[in-house]
This record gives sequence, C-alpha cells and structure tokens, in this order.
Amino acid sequence: YLLAANNDIDEEVKAKLAIGEKEVVVGSLTQVAGAGGGVGAFAMRWALLYLAAFPRYQARVHAELDRVVGRQQVPLNCHKNQLPYTQAFIAEVLRHCSITSMPAANYATSKDTMLDGYFIAAGTPLVINNYSLTRDETLWQDPDAFMPERFLDDNGELSKKQLGKSFPFGLGQRRCLGEHLGKYIIHPVFAQLAHQFKFSLPAGQHTDLKAISGVFLVPETVQICVQYRH
Repeated sequence: YLLAANNDIDEEVKAKLAIGEKEVVVGSLTQVAGAGGGVGAFAMRWALLYLAAFPRYQARVHAELDRVVGRQQVPLNCHKNQLPYTQAFIAEVLRHCSITSMPAANYATSKDTMLDGYFIAAGTPLVINNYSLTRDETLWQDPDAFMPERFLDDNGELSKKQLGKSFPFGLGQRRCLGEHLGKYIIHPVFAQLAHQFKFSLPAGQHTDLKAISGVFLVPETVQICVQYRH
C-alpha cells in the first residue's frame, strides 16, 4: 500500500520533494511507531493518574493481578484474557480521558449528502468528535463518571458490546496507524506497573483530572507517590 501510494504521486512532485520508495516506507513506519508509542505513553500517564485518584479501583486491579499472576511472576500478554477487570480499567481510562478527542481530518464526503437536515457538499472534510462520543448519554450511563465496571458483563467478563462503543483510536480505514502497537504496549506495561507498585496522591492533594489540550489530551502535571508492593 505504501509503495502503491508512492507510485500515485506525480513524478515532478516526487523529484522536488526528493521522495522515493525508501523515504515513503521509512517515513511511514516511523510515523506508525511514533503514533503507537506516543499514544501509549500518554495513555500510561493517564492510567497511573487514575490509579492514584481512585484507590478502590486500584485495589480491585491489585486483587485480580495477585489472584491470576501471583507475586512470584510478572504479568505478560499471555495473562491478558484472564484479567478482565484490568482490561476494563484500561478501556475506561481510554474512554474517560479521550486522548484523541479530535482525530485528524482524514475523511471527506464522497458525494453530496444530507445529514439531520444539513446539506453537506461532496469533498467536505469530516472530523470524528470522539470526545462527544465518550460523553453521549445514549451510549453511556453517567458518562462523566469513571467506572471500569461499565466494560464488564453480568458474568464479570469483558463486554465486547461495550468495547464496540468506544473508539479511542478513531474509526474506519483511516483510524490511528499506531492502534495495534499502542494496544500492545499499554496492557503489559500497565499490568506490570500495577502489579509491582501502589500509586497514590500526596496527603491532602486532590486532582480533578484536568487535561492539557493539543493534538492529544494529556494530563496536567500532578505529583504521584509510588510505593513498592511487597
């Protein structure tokens, strides 16, 4: 696909920009790694902050990790499907903090269309308002509340139905290229940190989980106490 896209670029333009097959492949792979690693890093910042801000949920994550993994091992990807609450916690972090609140405008209408009484001309750029989706009361009960249990079914297993309503990496063919890399990074790193450490806010400190706006929503700088779990 990368090479096919390169072949579609006008030769004169490629000559001016010095774009060849190598540059396209290397540049695209670098963006994939950067997107996955960047989103993964921001997600981890949020996840650790939520652990510190919600000790009752952190206790449930600790209990599940201790029961499934034990204290003599470390969580690995092979444990992932046995850790539904830990996965639900991560899913709720990604929903509630809405890291990619406004993904890049990589979509456009292919023809003139009407939507809710509005005329939209062909070629109009479209943006997915992901933040709005995460706060939609028709999709989520009490959407402003942080509740990992919303991603569990009645049997305490991860709910595919609920996961199907959350799009932290965007939608369709043009969703974030780093989605799979980001997901691969987030779970094992989070599980290992939560398994080994307890996170808390300093005495008397409170956080309202405010975000700094930008391409990604990242948490404001907050001090967190880290204690080794013996």
